[in-house]
Amino acid sequence: PSVNTAPMLPGVPALLLLAGSVAVGLLGGLAARSSAADTAQQHAVMHACTTFCVAVVFWVWAIKNCVKNGFDLGAVTFLLAIGGAVVEYMASSGARKALVDRAVWMVPTFCGLVSANYLIGVFLPKQPLLLVVYFACGVVFWAAAAVLGFCACRGVRSKQQLLPEE
Repeated sequence: PSVNTAPMLPGVPALLLLAGSVAVGLLGGLAARSSAADTAQQHAVMHACTTFCVAVVFWVWAIKNCVKNGFDLGAVTFLLAIGGAVVEYMASSGARKALVDRAVWMVPTFCGLVSANYLIGVFLPKQPLLLVVYFACGVVFWAAAAVLGFCACRGVRSKQQLLPEE
């Protein structure tokens, strides 16, 4: 029997991957947050795990695009978001003051850069409709991640007993 292997419309694979990576990241965050001491730490762990998972998946995609089609700004912005998620996770668990202070600005800045990169895609001319929908979903997801990440990191900073610098 033959199987219909018609390619999906542009934007559909990315939308499915976005939904799937968010789900996996949330599940990972749920598993990881059980080790967090308080609600503020749990929020930061959930956020870090989710943004890390989504950023890694799309960073790999961006690298693939760089190899096949030339430079993709996502190769830079997603890598920054990965770094921000790692710093956020470390700040939520270790709570050194300098690390928490770094996370408070890094996470929203790097998530915001990813959102801005997607915004560029929204305004590129002659893009298929579902690809523009994907770009718009990326703008919203990463803008929300910037705001929620800022709130999560500020929550860790305000509610946690910070250890002195070594």
